Amino acid sequence: MSFHLFFWGDFSVANSSDEKLHMISVSIIQRTRKAGVKTRTWSLRYQSPTSGKRITEATGVTRKSVAEELARKKQRELELIASGIQNPAVRLQQATWAEARKAFLDSVRVRNSDGTLKNYQYSLEHFERIVQPRSARSITAVDVERFVAGLHETCKPV
Repeated sequence: MSFHLFFWGDFSVANSSDEKLHMISVSIIQRTRKAGVKTRTWSLRYQSPTSGKRITEATGVTRKSVAEELARKKQRELELIASGIQNPAVRLQQATWAEARKAFLDSVRVRNSDGTLKNYQYSLEHFERIVQPRSARSITAVDVERFVAGLHETCKPV
């Protein structure tokens, strides 16, 4: 099942100043994951309105109806981004640390192995313990230096 949205616009990705009809389409696809137990989950597939790249985003859901609802939400989000009303970078700047962490882990879950994901989670837990950030925007270079110093104190070099 696909959801379609049509709009007029100019994408810098296309290197064209002509106004063209662009279609943003969010499709749901079923994927099989074999991490110990064979599971079938639904993913979203769409073309990014900002980069032009095709993106496949794991949803982690097994019910088609839930995946369809997620596709409708993604469709609305892409419409706002494509029209310039919503900027994803600004949204993340205003996010709490928990929201930014979830967005990051969701984005790396799609393109990395389970082991890499666990390493990211482990590193973020250490970061939270040492820095205690309130929001993504509040993190400064001093916080990163504190994090590195904290790692040197708690972790032995190999």
